[in-house]
Amino acid sequence: MGYRIGIDAGSKTIKVVVLDEDGAIVHAVYRRHRADIRTTLAGVLHDLAWRYGNLRGHVAVTGSAGIALAGLLGLPFVQEVVSTTRAVQAAYPEADAFVELGGEDAKVVYLTGGLEQRMNATCAGGTGGFIDTIAFMIGVRLSDLSGLALGANRIYPIASRCAVFAQTDVRPLLNAGARKADIAASALEAVVRQTLAGLACGRPLEGTVVFLGGPLEHIPSLVHRFRAALGLTRETGVKPPQAHLFTAKGAALMAREPADDGAPPRAVSLSELERQVRAADDPADDLDRLPPLFADAAERAAFEERHAAERMPRTRLFDCEGPLYLGLDAGSTTVKCALVDGEGRLVYSDYRPAEGDVLETAAALLGDMYRVMPREYGSAEPLAHLAHATATGYGEDLLRAALGIDSGVVETTAHLRAARAFRPDVSFVLDMGGQDMKALWVRDGLVSDAVLNEACSSGCGAFVEGTSHSLHLSPARSPRPRCGRGAPSTWGRSAPCS
Repeated sequence: MGYRIGIDAGSKTIKVVVLDEDGAIVHAVYRRHRADIRTTLAGVLHDLAWRYGNLRGHVAVTGSAGIALAGLLGLPFVQEVVSTTRAVQAAYPEADAFVELGGEDAKVVYLTGGLEQRMNATCAGGTGGFIDTIAFMIGVRLSDLSGLALGANRIYPIASRCAVFAQTDVRPLLNAGARKADIAASALEAVVRQTLAGLACGRPLEGTVVFLGGPLEHIPSLVHRFRAALGLTRETGVKPPQAHLFTAKGAALMAREPADDGAPPRAVSLSELERQVRAADDPADDLDRLPPLFADAAERAAFEERHAAERMPRTRLFDCEGPLYLGLDAGSTTVKCALVDGEGRLVYSDYRPAEGDVLETAAALLGDMYRVMPREYGSAEPLAHLAHATATGYGEDLLRAALGIDSGVVETTAHLRAARAFRPDVSFVLDMGGQDMKALWVRDGLVSDAVLNEACSSGCGAFVEGTSHSLHLSPARSPRPRCGRGAPSTWGRSAPCS
C-alpha cells in the first residue's frame, strides 16, 4: 500500500500523520518539541516505525518551522494555510470558513464568498503560547484549564494582544485574591476577542465554521466561547475529531503533488527519514550574537567573589530570644520573608513562587517559620516572639487584611532601606522583579528620582520564567547542549511580543 505522510513542524509541537490510499488517518503522533525539533522528530519517526513497521510513502512538510526542515531533508514544503485549507475542504466541503489556533499563530480563512486567508503577523498574542503563559501563571496544567474555566462567575478584562501585557493584568488580580476559575475563563474570552477582532476585522464569520488547532482540540471551553461569540450551534460551529492534526493531514494529502517551492514528490520510508533527520546539520542562521558575559572562568570567579563579599550579617534563629521583626514581600510572582533581630541580623528567610495564590503561599511560609521558632525544652511557647511585622509588594493590602500584618511600606522605600543597610553611601538601586523594574537614584540617603516600567513587563522575571518553562528548563539552569553541538537548535519561530 502506498502511504502519504505529512509532517507539521509547528512553533511548539511536531505532528506526523500517515494516510492510507483513501485519505484516512491510520497513524498519527502529536508531541511538544521544546525548541528541539530535530531530536523530537527523530524520536517520533522511530516510534512510528517501531510500532507500525517501516512504512513507506510520499512525504511533505508544513508548519511555521517547516521550511528549514524541508530544505535540509530534501522534502517538498507546503505552506500551512494552504495545507489546512486542503484538509478542511476534503473533510467538510460545506464549510464556509475555518479558525485555527496554533502555538504562536492564528488563522481565519474564508472559503466561500471569495477565498480569503488571514493570519497574525509578528505577535503571538491570543494563541497557544498565550494560553500556556496564563496556565503557568495560575499554576494549573493546560489540560485542567478548560474544566477550571467552567466554574467562572465573572469575566475580567485581560489584554489579549500580548502575553506580557496579559501578565500585567493577571498578576494584580491574583494578588488581590481573584479566583483562578475567573482568570482562566477571562483568558479564554480574551483569546476569542483577539482572534475575531484582530483577524475577522469586520467580515462576519457565518454559515458553517470549522475550529482547528491544538488549543481548540484540548480546551473544549474555548470552542464553546467561540460558538457563543459567533452565535453558532454544534452543527454550524464544527470542532472535528483530531482538530490539531488537520495541517499535517493537509500536507499528507498534497504529498504526491508538486510543492509550493517546486520540489517534486518524494517517497521515503520512516527509518530512512529518521536517519536523515539525525544526520542533518543544524541550519545556518544570520542571527546577531552578543559577546559572552564572562570571557573565561577566571573572570566569572572574580565576579562571584566580588558579589559574595556583600552579605547581610546573620545569626542562627536557634540562638534568638526576645523580639524579632518580620518583613513580608508579596511580589507579582513570589512571596519572600525576612526575619531579623534587634541588631538587624538576618535570622530566617524564605522565598517561594506564589503559583497563583499569594495568600495561601504566604500562610504556608509563615507556618513553616513558626514551626522552627526556638522553644524551651518541654514548653510550647517560643523563646522569641514577633514584635512587629511589615508587608510590602503587590499583595500588601491583601496580606495586611487577611493576616493582621502590623504595617505596610511602599516597595521603593523598602528597597532603599535595605540597600542602605548594605551600603550607607548607596547612590543607585536597580531592582528587577517578576512583573516590574525599578531604578532609584539616591542622594543624601533619600530617593531623588525613580523610574518604573509601566504598561509592559517584558524583560522582567516573569518573561525569563515563562521562556524557561517553554524550553523545559529552570530559570537558573543553562540550556543543555543539543545534538552534540553545544547550542540549541534554531528550528523554531520566535515570539517577539512575549
